[in-house]
Amino acid sequence: MALTAKRPSKSQDPSNQVSELEQLKAAVQEPEAEPLKRLNVNIPQSVFNRFKAKAAQEGKTMSDVVLKHVNEYLSK
Repeated sequence: MALTAKRPSKSQDPSNQVSELEQLKAAVQEPEAEPLKRLNVNIPQSVFNRFKAKAAQEGKTMSDVVLKHVNEYLSK
């Protein structure tokens, strides 16, 4: 019985395989993230709504914005 090589099926897109491989490499190379702690803050509802809307418009999470400002505060 002879084995013959066949063309790869169309469902196995080589560019997709490369992309998945790059993602796996990046995941392996990333350092482990530091454990997170939750911070609860009481603010007026109107401020919360404006903050949430602005962060979303900028494509950021509220946590990202708060962390950025806390780090700026600590660096002074």
